[in-house]
Amino acid sequence: MNNIIKKAILLILILIVLIIGLNVFMSVKDTKISEYETGTINNSNAKTLQIDNNRITNLSQRSGNDTTSITKIKNISDFNLSQIIIYYEELDKNDKVISDSKMSIDITLSPDEVMQVQFTSKEYTNSIEITGYTYLADDCNVVVNLKENDTKIFENKKYLENSKNYDVISISKGKKSESKKDDLNFNIEIENISDKNLGNIVLKVAEIDQNKEIVRVDHIIYNSILKPEQKDEIISSLYDSDYDIKILGYTYDDMENKSNVDIDLITNKVNIIDNGQ
Repeated sequence: MNNIIKKAILLILILIVLIIGLNVFMSVKDTKISEYETGTINNSNAKTLQIDNNRITNLSQRSGNDTTSITKIKNISDFNLSQIIIYYEELDKNDKVISDSKMSIDITLSPDEVMQVQFTSKEYTNSIEITGYTYLADDCNVVVNLKENDTKIFENKKYLENSKNYDVISISKGKKSESKKDDLNFNIEIENISDKNLGNIVLKVAEIDQNKEIVRVDHIIYNSILKPEQKDEIISSLYDSDYDIKILGYTYDDMENKSNVDIDLITNKVNIIDNGQ
């Protein structure tokens, strides 16, 4: 009788071990499945940003109201990078972390394109260390951890369709007057090529210096309703008269469908937000 009880207990223990082992195996399997690779992006080419200076030091020696510091990022990949977020730590003089921070780069960065990134640090920050970044490319959401020298690739499940049917504003740069070389103003001509009234139009414009580097991104507001086939001109100003501009995209309200439409002219994708509720 005792032998039967012992064998039963042994069988129960073996069964419990098998169930635990199976659960662990399925959990590991699910984790591996969640990672994602395509023919375009994989772990060998996922590190797409070249950062001029990962660690910016001696910030505590700044004088007056100077609380900013600048580094440069370059897209060294063969594909466009969207929704870039830079993660960084702010450290004091003893290299103690004051805060973990992040900064969204409001631009789609094309291959070989360089952008100056400006940080505004806290009062006791002595150095800034960039610890990683994330971005979207094709149908991938990529996470790059520079401290751990690790990359993770996930499927981007938010599908953005082609902007062809929503790209309803013709935009062109006006020519700058050569007789006014120090003039900071520039003109942008817009035309509504749809049959709808368009409201809350905001142009996204990059300012580019003489080294072909993006130094800032402006959001230029058009404060009127643009009617079908209507043309108009927007006047804005540059930070420096030697800068050029690049039209990155625009947003508008589709008043008929009660939605806000965000056009990315670099990727030719559209993001539509329903304002009907």
